[in-house]
Amino acid sequence: ERVICSHAGLSFAMLTDAAGRAEVAIPAMMREGRVEAAFADASVLGAERIVPHLDTLRRFAISGGGGVHLNVYENGAAFGEAGHYSATKPGDFAVEHGASVVTLGDPEADHPIIAEVYTASAGATSVGIEAEAEVTAESCGRAVKAHVISMASGQIVMRETLSQSMPACDAIGDLVIAPLPGWDGPMTVA
Repeated sequence: ERVICSHAGLSFAMLTDAAGRAEVAIPAMMREGRVEAAFADASVLGAERIVPHLDTLRRFAISGGGGVHLNVYENGAAFGEAGHYSATKPGDFAVEHGASVVTLGDPEADHPIIAEVYTASAGATSVGIEAEAEVTAESCGRAVKAHVISMASGQIVMRETLSQSMPACDAIGDLVIAPLPGWDGPMTVA
């Protein structure tokens, strides 16, 4: 069954197994970690947990159903170089100096909703972020929308909706790149 999980404005769709179970580790976007799971019959399950130690992390997330993905560039990295993170180059938080991208959601779900969350240490500096969407038969000539969320010190510092008009269908296979707010220097929220 398709289940839509949501937390702090971040949403993604996943599928349960044959026994009706699903497991996922969701990167916390707020100290008050409320998560809800909505089912097709309109029932909703919710849980809360206080998430300590978010002061040491910064997160940037994007979620939506239009095939929009993150590309993150640390310290002036170029596409494919060390310091570039994406769903296809996720990094390892323990190895990559505290940086990685996690993908949430099941692309096989009916009407997929996918989320990508970049996590870095609070002291990470010079981070450039962009959204990338491929022009497909489903998206050409339409607007794709995604939710963009940024967290620092356990608090949401930005929550916006990105709406990007896609080119006509003669551009299928091309990529549309949109710069998103990045950051220079460590961030603290008072």
